[in-house]
Amino acid sequence: MAFSSGKSYNNSMNRYEQAETDLDSSAGQWDMSDVAFAGDKVDAEQNDENEKPPKYLFRGITVPFETFSDLDLDGDLVPNEPPAIDERGRETVEDGNEYGIYMTDNEQMTKDVYGNPDHKTGKEIGTIPLLFGDKIKITEPYIGVIYKIDTEDTDVHRPWISDALKGHFNNGYQGEEWVSLHLPKDSYEVSSITIGSDILHDKEDCTDKTKEEIEKRYAKRKEHLERLYSDLGQSMPKELKSLTPFILKRRLKELYGDDGLAYKEETDAENE
Repeated sequence: MAFSSGKSYNNSMNRYEQAETDLDSSAGQWDMSDVAFAGDKVDAEQNDENEKPPKYLFRGITVPFETFSDLDLDGDLVPNEPPAIDERGRETVEDGNEYGIYMTDNEQMTKDVYGNPDHKTGKEIGTIPLLFGDKIKITEPYIGVIYKIDTEDTDVHRPWISDALKGHFNNGYQGEEWVSLHLPKDSYEVSSITIGSDILHDKEDCTDKTKEEIEKRYAKRKEHLERLYSDLGQSMPKELKSLTPFILKRRLKELYGDDGLAYKEETDAENE
């Protein structure tokens, strides 16, 4: 069962956000080959503040598990942080743009970037040393949430953009950004919830799960990661150390991922 609403996290979508591509992370690389880039945008403060938004807008966020647990998925969307004040006395978000809840009319951009949990590296559980100075970093995954907003009867407009960030509009994707100070809970739904990939698990769509089910699933995945580090973090067998990182990660999934051999051996021993 999908969630019907949600609460804001983060005070702005980071225009300089980049994909995590460290080989020590299991997140996939950000393929930019299909991205269409927009040209420079006119300052909304000059021409676009009265432009009518499209029927639907989208907002994506990525959060660590602790923040996801605290999210109110049944309340109004409001900025999560108080505003900063720029040199002109205007209220701004952290990057200097207009204060508020940021959205986009390009749904694909939220899936690729802002709501994609594989663009963030979570809390480190530990590092396993390999041969020749290589290592594998074990980290917790992030969680991505995407909102679909119905703009009817809402106060949504084009934001003004700071001089320093003009030309970095909508994270380089086609489309426009939009902003609001308040979105009532009946104006949107949570359209997607995803647990990001980690060294033992692929990215996982949890949209149809309840929040409690997602928290339980995350806890089980974290248990697998902690068990991996507990068993192999200090003394990985030489036959595993000698494998290439790609093959090693595949082997570790077989041992410690869902239905891993390590758990099967324990179950068999308990049943003897």
